[in-house]
This record gives sequence, C-alpha cells and structure tokens, in this order.
Amino acid sequence: MKVPDRVQAGVQAVSFAFPQISVAQVVLIVVLAAALFTRFWRLDVPGEFIFDEVYFPKTAQEILHGDPHAWDFYGHENTHPPLSKLFMAGGMLFFGENAWGWRFFGALAGVGSVVFMYLLAKKLFDSEVAGLAGASLLTLDGLAFAQSRIATPDTYVLFFVLGAVYFLVSDRWLLSGVFFGAGAACKWIAAFTMIPIVLYLMWRLIRGIAEREPDARLKPVEGVLLVGAVFAVAGVVLAAAGSLLAGGFSSGAEIGGIPFAIAAVIFLAGLIGILLSEDLRKTARGRLYLELAVV
Repeated sequence: MKVPDRVQAGVQAVSFAFPQISVAQVVLIVVLAAALFTRFWRLDVPGEFIFDEVYFPKTAQEILHGDPHAWDFYGHENTHPPLSKLFMAGGMLFFGENAWGWRFFGALAGVGSVVFMYLLAKKLFDSEVAGLAGASLLTLDGLAFAQSRIATPDTYVLFFVLGAVYFLVSDRWLLSGVFFGAGAACKWIAAFTMIPIVLYLMWRLIRGIAEREPDARLKPVEGVLLVGAVFAVAGVVLAAAGSLLAGGFSSGAEIGGIPFAIAAVIFLAGLIGILLSEDLRKTARGRLYLELAVV
C-alpha cells in the first residue's frame, strides 16, 4: 500500500459522522433559546417587589426564616396553597433574598411550559409543525411572558397543568396525577383541570367499550365503572357551575359533592370486582382501571 493510501485509510478510520439535525430540531432549539432569553434576561430588573410580589415572595421570605406566623391567614399570603411560595423560598435559599432568588423558579417554569406546549401539541395533532407552532406562540404570548418574569403562582400553575394534560394523553397516569396535584397545590384554580381530565377518561372508557368485538358482552364491572364515570362527570359539571354561580370553589364543591360521593362508591365497587377477578386483572383494560385508581 502506498503512503498516501495509508494516510487516507488512517483518516477514514478516525473520522466520525456528525449527528443529523433536522430543520424541525433547529427551529425547536431557536424557540427554546428565545424562551430562555426572554424569561431570564435582566430577570432581576426591577430589583424590588412589583405587583403581587408584595404578597407571595414576602411570605416566602418568612417561610425561609422559619417564621411560624408565615402560615397565618391574616397579614400573610395564604389565600392560595403554599407550593409556589415554597419554590420562591427555595430560590432565595440558593440565590439570596433578591429578585433573582424569588423569580428564578417561576422563570424556569415559564420555559418548561413552552416545552410542554410543544410536546402536547405534537402529541395531540401528531405533527411536528403543530408542536413548533404551539411552542412559538406560547413563547411570544404577552401574558405568559409577563407572568414568567414575576413571582406569582400563575406561571407554576401553567407549567403543572400543561404537564398534567400531556402525561394524561400520553397514558402516563401517575405523572399526570402528580402534576395535577402540584398545580392545585400552587393555586386553587388548577383544580378546574379535573373537568377535561374526567371528560377525557370517560371518553376513553366509552371508546374502549365501543371498540370491543360485536359479540363481546359488556362485563358487569365495566358497566359499574361507566355508571360511576357518569356520576363523576355530573359532579364536575355541578362543581364548576356552583363555583361560577355561588361565587367560590368551596361552594361549587358542596354542590357537586353528592355526585362525587356516589361516583366514588360506584368506582370502588367496580375496582373491587377487578381485584377479585383474576381474568380481569390480567387484561390490559383491567390494569388500566387499576392504574387510574392509583392516580
């Protein structure tokens, strides 16, 4: 072998192929870079409390200092659950009691919301274009932009609700339940996400029954679960209507409480039927119902 041939063979031996990057991936990187820039650039300006930051980060500071009065209802921000304020306290623990500290995790949640919007739109429409469009629109949305740069619970709620819905339609029930609970633990308004969640699960149940073989009979336990789903939807609708008409989430919960209680009893009966039946436990649908119960 001639020397030039040996050199060429050696170069080929040590050469490597660069990973192929599609146009969609380039666009996604640009969108995420824009989201990061717009959420974090000059995040500490202004350096004092603005708007509702006079309530939330101030109470978060008290939590950080271990002040027991931070949990008092009057004179402190406890009209909403505490998870967002705990995030703010954690930010101040890492970055100091300054604007970066109380705004950092909120800005990070704003970027995470763009990621979940991309994943959710891509999943629902089975389209990369839809995912990129959704992420781009949320990045440029004025309300999402403003909320991501101030320390209030709203950006956390958006992040957790989008995550709950994405994991729901991706059949990752446990993660969906965790994100739903985290959203409600930041602000009560996130609890209204139960309306589309219950409707979606009922649709999944009805579709699964409709797609069975024509000669396959509806098992009694599935009929029980379907009736329970109807009562659950009724409870959600009544709770939402009560909240709007009676002027409060607690009032709505009282109105929808009876259908919810009936649904819980019916679902419990159906789940007991699955647990007692070895054949049902082995089926994909039986495992699905048990996973939903865990969530």
